[in-house]
Amino acid sequence: MLAAMVLTGCSENSKITPKNTKIQNTKVTENSQRSTVEETVKSYYSSEVNKDAQFLSKYFVNPQMSEVGSVKKKLNAFNVNKIEIIKLFNIKKQGNYAVMICAYNTYFQNIQNPRPDVEIVSLVNKNGSWYILNDYGVASDQDVTWLDNTNLQEKEFLSENSELQSIIKQNQNFDKVNSAFIDKGKKAMMEMQISNNSF
Repeated sequence: MLAAMVLTGCSENSKITPKNTKIQNTKVTENSQRSTVEETVKSYYSSEVNKDAQFLSKYFVNPQMSEVGSVKKKLNAFNVNKIEIIKLFNIKKQGNYAVMICAYNTYFQNIQNPRPDVEIVSLVNKNGSWYILNDYGVASDQDVTWLDNTNLQEKEFLSENSELQSIIKQNQNFDKVNSAFIDKGKKAMMEMQISNNSF
């Protein structure tokens, strides 16, 4: 993720978990700023740096599978100051589900320019509020088929849209220009993992 998300490549990463990883008794947690998909996504990304993992997990339909703890560690390793949405593309809805492409900027400490990136995000509406869909177990087989097909359509749209392709090129250029910074962040992540495994 995720957002989720930082330094994960361009749009191969999608905020969704396959149906075969279903957790039983999914409990939806209410939160504010959830009345539209646009509001939900913008609120999540803007909260990713400043809010704790417990708060962020409530944006997901299955908080127990959100992995926001790992996301927070990655944000710290790369000294992320802020994440904000650039633009939402090609929003598609059917019933209680929605899929879109999010373009967003990540701002790092001591780096002048942000790192743009894109990501496909799927959402579900439960009890009048929108949640990031990270558990296919809440969806029917028919909805899963629609979600899978729509995610493929979004990938095709991404590959053909000139504005999104420009963002991806900017992303790649950022990584080249700031390769030493990125390598340092990756090293910090590895050290965190080694430290965690030693306990």
